[in-house]
This record gives sequence, C-alpha cells and structure tokens, in this order.
Amino acid sequence: MMYPIFRTAVLGLILLAFGLAPSLAQSEVNRTTPNASESPIAHAIEINIAEINLGKEAETKAQNAHVKAFAQMMVKDHTEALAKLRAISGAPTEEIKPSAEHQKAADRLTKLAGSEFDREYIGEMVSGHKAALTFFEQQSKQTTGIITSANPTANDKAFATLAAELVPVVRMHLMEAQQIQTELGRIANPGLDSKSNNAR
Repeated sequence: MMYPIFRTAVLGLILLAFGLAPSLAQSEVNRTTPNASESPIAHAIEINIAEINLGKEAETKAQNAHVKAFAQMMVKDHTEALAKLRAISGAPTEEIKPSAEHQKAADRLTKLAGSEFDREYIGEMVSGHKAALTFFEQQSKQTTGIITSANPTANDKAFATLAAELVPVVRMHLMEAQQIQTELGRIANPGLDSKSNNAR
C-alpha cells in the first residue's frame, strides 16, 4: 500500500518531469495573490467586480432555479462589498480590469448554455470562493501587523477590519456553492444516489 505522503511525492515528481507543477501552482497563486503592481485592496475590488459580472450573466443564462438564485445573491452581496471597499480612504478610484484568470473564466462561460453553463458557473464559484476566502482571511490579519508591518497604517486597519467582516460572507457563499454543485451532480447522474443507497 502506498501511503498518501508517498503518493503526493510521486505525483509531484511526475508533474515536475512534465513541466506541469509550476503552471498548476501558479494558477492557484494567481487567484489568491495580487500582482506585483496591484495593492491588496485593488485585488479585493477586482475579485468583487468579477463576481458581479459573472453573477449578472448567470442571472440571465442559468437554467437551474438554485443557480439563478445564487447568482442574484452574488450580484447583491458583492455589490455591497464593492461599495464598502471603494469607501475606504485611499482605495483605487480608477477602473479596474478583470485579471487574466477571471477574464479567461468569463470568456469560457460566455460560450456555454443550459445545464453545462450551470455546472461550469458553480464550479467557478466554488474554486473562486475558496481562493477568495484564503485571501480575505490573510488580509484580516493586517490589524496585528502580520502582513504589512509592525505598525499598520490607518488604511491597512480599515481594510483589514472590512476583510474580517467579509470572511463569513465569503465562507457562506462557498458553502452554498458547494451544496448546489452537489445537487447538480445528482441531477446529471441520477443513478449515483440509488447506487449509494444500495451500497448501504
């Protein structure tokens, strides 16, 4: 039997051999870390703008009622969060364009429709909110000086306080998205439930 740690090590070596490990790691970094020229608050604003834009598209394209209701919640909650972020003194006032990662997701979803759109949109919401949760949890620690310096500026503290306020909201979004993702999986594969019940 191969223990998990050895399986992970072997997989890592295989990915490294084929040059895949850096790209996979970079994809995760892109979702959670601002660009070198981008401030954390600008990154937070970009996250919310991306969620609003995807939510608006899902409001019109979603086929499943739960997906549509989730999209409506995304637009409402992230619009409110965006307003709070913009209100922080020193926050960027210029237009912030979608990151390459978010633009790629938007372009992909634009080409989909029906149940396929529902599944892909919710899948994006799950992965996106996992990354967003990590990011806002990190930023909420700025009040202790862990992220910026021993003496955070007033703006750092204001952003950190808001980040801490947004953490439970993002966590709730993630849980809702995961529940809908499970539901969509059952709809796509109705035989799974009966097999599961028979196994019991």
